[in-house]
Amino acid sequence: MKFTLFLGVFICSFLCFHSCGKEPKKGEYKGTFTGKLETDTTYTTVYYFNIIRSTKKELRIQEKQSQIISILKKYEKDSIAGKIGFGGVYQSDMASSVRFNFISIEGKYDENSIRGTFSTTFGDANKIYTSEGNFTILAY
Repeated sequence: MKFTLFLGVFICSFLCFHSCGKEPKKGEYKGTFTGKLETDTTYTTVYYFNIIRSTKKELRIQEKQSQIISILKKYEKDSIAGKIGFGGVYQSDMASSVRFNFISIEGKYDENSIRGTFSTTFGDANKIYTSEGNFTILAY
């Protein structure tokens, strides 16, 4: 009886420890988004985020410049999807003002990163562009 109880506690503890280790930690993250425009132009943009909450079903991420909080949904097998909202976009290598409404993402997460693909549309000089690419959001 004692052995069975001990084994049950050990297994539950192991599962809790193992699953908790996969949750993204609260804190500061750097996101690198590399995409391609429909005009075959490639670009890389860096954004800074705070992960402010991570539960079993969702992750709350705040873009640092605009302070907009986005809720991403978690799915089985450490998958995540949703939209990251922005008030404005800063991109050091573009002289013009660029505005994203949001970036749709799909990917995988672990305790220090979120990686996957993204898609978005944005306007620049009265023209709308679509873009797709890959992203990595890493703790720092």
